[in-house]
Amino acid sequence: MYLKRQQLKKLQLQRQQLQLQKVKSNNNYLSSLSIDIGTLNFDKNVFEYTLDVENDIDSIKIEALPEDNSSVVTGIGEFPLVVGIK
Repeated sequence: MYLKRQQLKKLQLQRQQLQLQKVKSNNNYLSSLSIDIGTLNFDKNVFEYTLDVENDIDSIKIEALPEDNSSVVTGIGEFPLVVGIK
């Protein structure tokens, strides 16, 4: 397939415009935060929680969802717990 020089420029310009339209989200809030051993009073404006658990609890599973679906949440999953204050 042969394209004229003018058509090539137009295709290249369209490709560049598509790449420029992808914008990083400024929304870093969570829509939900939950744990498997108790409950949290989740508030998207609270950035730190304290949780007391019994000594026989040896792990915690943390789940969270972003408000903006294009954002990525880290620090979720199952984590071991040790006796003491962390």
